[in-house]
Amino acid sequence: MNPVTAPRLSKDDAESKLKDLASLKKQKLITEAEYRDRSREILGQM
Repeated sequence: MNPVTAPRLSKDDAESKLKDLASLKKQKLITEAEYRDRSREILGQM
């Protein structure tokens, strides 16, 4: 049985997600730690 892998993000998709994430952090809707964790996840999907 093959493990299911998440689809890879294109550079543009990853950039868009990172910009959205930065916006959430700037608005103080997420913490710095959440920002770092989610950024790593996004970059790991590239």
